[in-house]
Amino acid sequence: MKILLTISALLLVSCAFGQSLKTVKAKSRYLLEQYEVRADNDTLRTGSYRKYLRDGNVLLEEGTYADNKRTGVWTFYDDKGKPELVYDYSASKVLENHRVTADSLGVVQQDGKATVVRLTPPPILLASTYQISAILVRESRFPMHLMQAGLRELSYKVAATVSPTGTHYRIVASNPDKKFTQDAQKWTALAFKDTQWLPGSYDGQPATAMYLLPEIVLVGSAVIR
Repeated sequence: MKILLTISALLLVSCAFGQSLKTVKAKSRYLLEQYEVRADNDTLRTGSYRKYLRDGNVLLEEGTYADNKRTGVWTFYDDKGKPELVYDYSASKVLENHRVTADSLGVVQQDGKATVVRLTPPPILLASTYQISAILVRESRFPMHLMQAGLRELSYKVAATVSPTGTHYRIVASNPDKKFTQDAQKWTALAFKDTQWLPGSYDGQPATAMYLLPEIVLVGSAVIR
């Protein structure tokens, strides 16, 4: 019996050691991610996770990973540090949504043809909206060739087409200049990197919808919102 107990104790210690964690801090141009990984496998996120906007050390989101998968309740914060969205990844359920969202129209098949319908709920971004807007504002630049041509104001909006199979981003610009649109697409790709959307729903079924984000306005060499 003593031998069995000793073996069991050694196994428990071995398991505990194998599951020990260490903290990683990963920096990108605008963001700081702080998360835990397995001590014996630093590619396996397991434990707490936090993301910050490096400018001002603003907390954007926090939650928990288990074997590289988001699990349990995650909270996404606005620019004032208040929760704007709380989502349970384990239950696939929105627990709180404090965002002001406009009605969203989607396309579904009815009687063999595509029909535009009002979605309830609309598409939901699983990221801090402050993260998106902060990166877009910091990245956006007034094109020099348009300024030299006499223009003093430009604007663009990001139109996200959210479907059950993925999300596509399109630029709606105030000026048809090709380079300006291409630049805006690059800014958008950086701002939305690694973000996820929940598709809108109609009659309990996921539907494809377009979500128009707030306008970004550029004046001269400055950016305003």
